[in-house]
Order: sequence, then C-alpha cells, then structure tokens
Amino acid sequence: MTQLQTGELARKAIHYSSTLIPVLYYFYIGRNTVLIVLGILSGLILLLEILRMVSGNLYGFYLRLFGTILRPHEHYRRLTGASFVFIASFLSVLIFPKEVAVAAMLVAALADPTACLVGERWGTIRLLKAKSLQGWLAFLAAGWVGLAWLPDFDWHQKITFVLFASLVELFSGCLDDNLTVPLVTGGFILLWTNWLPFS
Repeated sequence: MTQLQTGELARKAIHYSSTLIPVLYYFYIGRNTVLIVLGILSGLILLLEILRMVSGNLYGFYLRLFGTILRPHEHYRRLTGASFVFIASFLSVLIFPKEVAVAAMLVAALADPTACLVGERWGTIRLLKAKSLQGWLAFLAAGWVGLAWLPDFDWHQKITFVLFASLVELFSGCLDDNLTVPLVTGGFILLWTNWLPFS
C-alpha cells in the first residue's frame, strides 16, 4: 500500500467519523448545544487554516502532521475538506429543522467517502471527469443505508433525497462537495417535505 493510499484511507476514516455529529444531534444533544460546539470548532479550525496560510513555519509543521492526507488543491491557500465538513454541519443545524439537517449530514458523511473509495478502487466506467458509475452507485447505496433507519421520512422520500444528493455530488465541480452535498440536499429536502405538492 502506497503512502497516497494510506493517506486516502485515513482521510476517509476521518470523514466517516463525522457521522457522530448527526447521530449525537438526533439522539442525545440539543440544537443550541450542537450549534455552540460546532460554532467553536468551526471558528478554531478556520483560525488554524488562516494561520497556516500566512505563516511559513506553521505551514511546515502542518504539513508534517497532515501532509499525507491533504489533496493537492488543499495545500497552502485553500481550505481543507475537514474545514468544510464542520462549516457545513454548523450551517445545516443552523438553517434546517432537526430531521432535515440530520438526513443531509448523514448522506454527506457516509455516501461521499464511500463513493470516493469505490470509485478509486473499481471505477472503470467514467461519468464526469473523475467520477465513475461504480462510485455513483456506491453513493446511492451508502446514502440509502444512512437514511434507512430515520423514521421521519417515507422510503420513496429517502430514495429521492439520496438520488438528488448523488447528482449534487456528481456536478459539484470546483465547489467542495463537503459543503455542497449537505447544504443543497438539505434545501431540497426542506422544499420537498414542505412545499412541493407531490411530496
């Protein structure tokens, strides 16, 4: 296993661990507490990101700690995926009702890294740039698993939400999908469950 593969697995393990945010929010922790904790963590992470961008010494230390899990576009002048995960989680809890925020965060936390792992390992049929059919199907499967236990939505709603989220991930382009998938999907779920007549 190469260093890049090891780093990518570590990156996905961190991504999967973010499922704790919606699970704890759904079962154990109130909205205000979650907002305070996520707000503080997001602020601290953003501060560290800014400091490592402006300080050469801190940037070198940062690379020694996290260099193996960074992607090329995240070096020096770009926020990392982890930063977007915390920011998106904070905004999801702030903007959406509890069940909508939890659903959107779960899909992002489970489906996105699964799609990436499957796509990198078995992705032979290309759909769009680096995206593959195998990765897209893995996204659908993992997203469904993530939402299957939620009692707040019907099965056809869950399928619709996951399918929509997979399209958001597929067409995110230069925007970080750690941000676009939960926020755009959350907006769609809110629209679907409250205002669309065929929901």
